[in-house]
Amino acid sequence: MEKIYKTVKLKKPNIPVILYYSLYKDNLNARTATADIICTESQDVLSMGYKNIPQFWKPALSIKMGRTIEDYPMPFGIIHSCPGMDWRHTGLPTAEYMFWMSQIPSNGGFIWHSITGFNDTISDKRILKSISDINHMIVKVENYMDGAISVSQTLLLWNAQSSAEGWAEGLINTQIQFDVMDTYQITLEKLKRYQTVVIPEKYQFTDKVIKIIRDYVTDGGTIILEAASGEINKELLDVIGIHNGIISSEYLAASYFKFHEDCGLLQKGLENTPLIPHRGVVAYCRPHQDTQILASLVPPFAPLDAVGAPPERASILTPETDLPLCTLHMYGKGTVLFLPFQLSMLAREYKLSEHYQLMRNCVDLLLGKNKKFDMKIVNGLQAMMYKKENKILIHFVNGIGQRPLATAIPFYELSFTVNLEQNEKVKSVISCISEEQVAYKCENNTLYCRLPRLEVWDMIKIETE
Repeated sequence: MEKIYKTVKLKKPNIPVILYYSLYKDNLNARTATADIICTESQDVLSMGYKNIPQFWKPALSIKMGRTIEDYPMPFGIIHSCPGMDWRHTGLPTAEYMFWMSQIPSNGGFIWHSITGFNDTISDKRILKSISDINHMIVKVENYMDGAISVSQTLLLWNAQSSAEGWAEGLINTQIQFDVMDTYQITLEKLKRYQTVVIPEKYQFTDKVIKIIRDYVTDGGTIILEAASGEINKELLDVIGIHNGIISSEYLAASYFKFHEDCGLLQKGLENTPLIPHRGVVAYCRPHQDTQILASLVPPFAPLDAVGAPPERASILTPETDLPLCTLHMYGKGTVLFLPFQLSMLAREYKLSEHYQLMRNCVDLLLGKNKKFDMKIVNGLQAMMYKKENKILIHFVNGIGQRPLATAIPFYELSFTVNLEQNEKVKSVISCISEEQVAYKCENNTLYCRLPRLEVWDMIKIETE
């Protein structure tokens, strides 16, 4: 590629060289060294069957990764119109296609339409209407988005494993504003842009990353560390606030995550749910004396093959233990929330609202009153917030319903809040795509907004002074 790139530039310097990148295996620094633009393809391959349907977050996360390269053009997101190459002469269901395409511009990328044929040869005319519809939507927002930067307080360290996928799914489904970053991209300066850093299970720490994490927390940063395997780097034990000698459990089923009475925001929205479903591997550990235990393990109440045998198997023989499932430790000026169990796996495999809520609560606990964007959790709805000069731009993409989406299900009365800067005043709040009338009011530097109806995708433009 280096030879090809140099040859092209020698011949015609103004001809751009474009290279693909993957969310899972590519070093973007290496890609951009021999390319002027990068692109990624998030195919919605439905022809592999319902059980193998692509994850709803694939286009969004791919573009988030492509945006991590600084001082470089925003990535292209290639969306093919077909439900699989073996069915490439027909189109995706319209609702599914619109949802898939909307994730590209709403996450800050440029859309690249990929279709088989041209107007006169495409028999499935739904494709042409969908492309026309999305292009007209993009025209309404692209000038505002040119040069806009993400307003994310949370960073997910990407390790291209299922644990990172589980966290991405939970963060998107609970409307947490987050960016992603691969290991080779990490610097202390970059981490300090975020208030909270999420480190998923089985993250491979290098000596460089360990030092950066220590310095980040010492200087006031907060981290959420998920580590159930027991393979926690010893250099981080004092930061986490646990003793050496961690033991990995066997795979546990018929067990529970139990909130402690003084767990605060960790139980928000789950106040009537003292126990939430748990299974998987646990890192048995002993916290330091100054480490607070927010939740603990209720061990299996019966073997898995006997849990449904009433009545003697229904009683919980051990209603509580001192085995922590969530701890909070102050280190330097910062804070570490430690999860010695597989929360990402639970979110990914079971998709229960309790696990999504717990993920959101972990982040909210560390963000506290500084959280810039907030709304009630809506499963299937994506929210992305940006800032450009005196404008706040918030995208909402509606993926509510069973996929593949057969019908766009409108969401009504979408309410959200934005914490404004000190003395920042709101001039106007406008729905750019649907042009719906947005009701809003300001109280104590908090902006309260209500969008009456969300069809597929909309962007709210908040102009301030």
